Amino acid sequence: MCVCVCAQSSGVTVAQECVAVFTEIKLKQKYRYVVYSLTDDLKQIHVLKTAPPSMYNQNSGVNNNKA
Repeated sequence: MCVCVCAQSSGVTVAQECVAVFTEIKLKQKYRYVVYSLTDDLKQIHVLKTAPPSMYNQNSGVNNNKA
């Protein structure tokens, strides 16, 4: 895995944290969802928020935390 920050053609870079979190959600299903955001200077994408798999799903009204 690359340790550097990857640049896109738009000039916006992706923080390595984004790549790591995406890999965890894809392969390990570690998070229910991830919210990405641009920094205030609009030059980099970073992770704003993550939610554990057991988080309550507000849209369906079902708590997916299986005991």
